[in-house]
Amino acid sequence: PHGRARGHENVRALYRLLDGLKQRHPGLEIESCASGGARVDLGILERTDRIWTSDCLDPLERLDIQRYTGARGAAGDDGART
Repeated sequence: PHGRARGHENVRALYRLLDGLKQRHPGLEIESCASGGARVDLGILERTDRIWTSDCLDPLERLDIQRYTGARGAAGDDGART
């Protein structure tokens, strides 16, 4: 039980940090790493400007990784190398 609560507290602390940075530095752009989409949530999407979807360079694997990334935001909001 404590692990789940602490994990939630960590995410909330990250949101506060990102909110504070954006408030103090209005032109700041923040890119988040998604680890293949595993760490993308609505709170991160709201607080960051881009999501780095994966470091995977294999074009066929990228098809699976990026299959639904376009559904969550505007084109160009996700970064990748292929």
